[in-house]
Amino acid sequence: MNVAVEAAQQAGRFLSKHFDQSIQIERKKDHSLVTNIDKESENIIVNAIRKSFPSHSLLAEESGEQRGNEYLWLIDPLDGTHNFIRGIQMYGVCIGLVHRDEFVGGVIYLPSTDELYCAERGSGAFKNGKPLKVSNCSDLKEATLLFDSGMSEGGEEKLGLLGRMAHRFFNIRMLGASCRNMSYLAEGKADVLIEFDEKPWDFAAGAAILLEAGGVICGHRGETVNVKSKKFVASNPLINLELRKLITTV
Repeated sequence: MNVAVEAAQQAGRFLSKHFDQSIQIERKKDHSLVTNIDKESENIIVNAIRKSFPSHSLLAEESGEQRGNEYLWLIDPLDGTHNFIRGIQMYGVCIGLVHRDEFVGGVIYLPSTDELYCAERGSGAFKNGKPLKVSNCSDLKEATLLFDSGMSEGGEEKLGLLGRMAHRFFNIRMLGASCRNMSYLAEGKADVLIEFDEKPWDFAAGAAILLEAGGVICGHRGETVNVKSKKFVASNPLINLELRKLITTV
């Protein structure tokens, strides 16, 4: 994970240097936005990983998949692109490592606050070198819910569920960056995350960090989450069962 940490920080410094500067913006086929900064940040990370692990597989948001062995790196070079474009300092770099469908390592770096989250399977999760642990909240009425903020697709389903669940929680936040959602959850600043349309590069790093911090991640109906999943619920273990029951009944 040292290679991933160094690559994330190098890419993060590049992002920070170009934040709030003139950038080139394109619209992708799915109508989301991408910039030249996303692509250059991705090159920094891919080159670093390819140099150290030439036989590993890679799946990066902008350049796609490069097949290799059973170790798969998932790379989001600029998570929170829309925030970045609008000058909102809630963005970061996500680098996850998966082995045989298991989330075994993750690095999230948030350059605007110089926060580095990292985890390796069986070794714990850390923020700037200090151990992380999910919250001990066990009551939904006291819980902070982080909710999928992408309403342009599937908005009726998402808003329908949110409307039926909203009164069950203490408060709700939509942050527009998976790196921030997962890192807040892992360090106990939020208690629940519900997602509908996540891409694997969005959440692989965060999933590894969350699991090592004592959290739980599963599908909306309790199914196992892997890199092909899109819908999931993540939380501390005390609140997970009640949450899943709520999702399937409201």
